[in-house]
Amino acid sequence: MSAGGENGMAGSTAIVAASASKYPELSGVRDGLLNQRLAELNRKGESISVMVVGDCGLGKSTLLSNLFAKRTSYEHKMEPTKRGIRDSVETLEIEGVPFKVRLIDTPGYGDYPNLNKHFKSITKYLDQEMVEMYKREKSPTVLSAFSWVIEGIDVLLYFISPHRLKQVDIDLLKKLSGKVTIIPVLAKADTMTPKECQDFKRAVMDAIDRESIKIFHEPFAVISSENSHDSTTSRSSGRTYPWGTAESENEEFSDLPALRRCLVYDGLTGLHSEKVKIYEEYRKKQLRGLRPLRRMLRLAVRTAIQVGVVALIFPYAKEAFVEWRDNEEEERNTKQNDRYRRSRWNS
Repeated sequence: MSAGGENGMAGSTAIVAASASKYPELSGVRDGLLNQRLAELNRKGESISVMVVGDCGLGKSTLLSNLFAKRTSYEHKMEPTKRGIRDSVETLEIEGVPFKVRLIDTPGYGDYPNLNKHFKSITKYLDQEMVEMYKREKSPTVLSAFSWVIEGIDVLLYFISPHRLKQVDIDLLKKLSGKVTIIPVLAKADTMTPKECQDFKRAVMDAIDRESIKIFHEPFAVISSENSHDSTTSRSSGRTYPWGTAESENEEFSDLPALRRCLVYDGLTGLHSEKVKIYEEYRKKQLRGLRPLRRMLRLAVRTAIQVGVVALIFPYAKEAFVEWRDNEEEERNTKQNDRYRRSRWNS
């Protein structure tokens, strides 16, 4: 731990001690609040929604299973082609905490002759998630509906082929940036030496910085494996070769455990916060788009009211005008007759 971290912890400890001495009647508040939060966590649980995007054959579906040590059963939710975007929601019991996991698997862009169509299918899916969150927010039960948390995508794992970052990857990442929280994943780390892996990570980060692409964390180089750990044979999970096994859970070879920690242990709250920020930007755009429409509606209503009032009072106004005109003409004729009679009398 760094000196700064130690100083920070010492400072927070001093604050707690000072607070306890300053307010002795409130001693135990911290433990009480933590117990309440823990009880709420055990009751409501937690959730995460993970989407994987990238070229075909990079182990996207396998990694989703590896992350939570559970094979997923997908259902078709959206079908831009024969192989549609697959969506799965499962609830795990982790140390007594209900943990709802939503996994969204997308087909590799190598399966699409028309890349623009594939890009649009993914961005359309993300936009629809924002629409659903917007609808949920307007619901009268939004505060009590915990399902709102699972809506939207917490993180998008973008898979990059080993050794080479393609221009198509940069183009798609630029389209996704700002729409979802992104973490780059370097697939098949076992096909690179440690030095090649570090050099490739730097090259990917340089390209991301150059293109101003927003990401949540630097790239993870992972090994995905369909072979799970077998305690009876002591066989480790990983990719098996004639010379041995590249273990997916061994951090000497794979960042898979570090990626899992980032998603669940260390970064879950941050991912939720980033999702809310992205949603708030979407919400601002929606509300800004409604303002001109509201002004037009107010103008239309005002005009309609004015026209209605005129139409309502016009018959009575016309009748009053005719009566006033007749009275004026009669009075004018009377005055003319009086002048004529006086002139005749004087003559």
